[in-house]
Amino acid sequence: MDALYSATVLGPPLYLILWVFIIYSVLGVVVELVFCLVVEGVVESRQGLLYLPLRPIYGLGGASCTVLLHHLITEPVVVFVLGMLICTAIEYAASLVMEKLSGAISWDYGDKLLNVHGRVCLQYSASWGLLSLLVVYVLDPVVYSVVKALDGQIGQAILTVLLIMVALSAVLTAGALNRIARRVGALRAPPWGEPATTSLTSWQRLIDRLAPDVVVINTFPRMSLISELSDRTGQQRAWIRWSGHPAWRHQRDVARTRSSLSS
Repeated sequence: MDALYSATVLGPPLYLILWVFIIYSVLGVVVELVFCLVVEGVVESRQGLLYLPLRPIYGLGGASCTVLLHHLITEPVVVFVLGMLICTAIEYAASLVMEKLSGAISWDYGDKLLNVHGRVCLQYSASWGLLSLLVVYVLDPVVYSVVKALDGQIGQAILTVLLIMVALSAVLTAGALNRIARRVGALRAPPWGEPATTSLTSWQRLIDRLAPDVVVINTFPRMSLISELSDRTGQQRAWIRWSGHPAWRHQRDVARTRSSLSS
């Protein structure tokens, strides 16, 4: 394990890169939660994997910036542009892979200016560039200090356990989304004749137990596949509304206006 973690990738050791992936994946959930609260006045799950507070796309972006941009620290404009391009490419690839594997659309920027297939857009690409500056100039030194403090056998053991948990969660998430895709496909089918019965494999029964509908719906509430499942089954996501947020105040005022006009 020492030899594996000490191997370098374009400079930084793999041990550091993997810790960066984990840490920025966690911070990605925080960023998404804050963004959703500020913009929409809603607190809901913004995880990318089942049962783990991780948003892997942020981890991949942060690790890529660490590997590819650390030697450009004296060129902030270059860091911004390259960070924007790198993270946008990761976002596009992640959206494409998710859609191909499960038929699910995790996000859709079709209504945004200068979007590409609804997967990426100029607005969020610029945000990735700004986050790249934050990573390289502010967060990376702090993360390096934390990782250095965990260096040694204990740090490697913790990292190994975390990576195993991530791998297991990724497999469970893929299985759960595949199950949901099959469920939605069955719900779409017209109810002709007797419903077809199929025997479940041991793996499918395990997925049913570990990732029931309610867990998947509340973990990925914005995913197109999950939204359709909610609409067809009546199972609703769990979320907390900030009633004082301008968006909700506006909706309340509109509802009151309509009520007064109809009465």
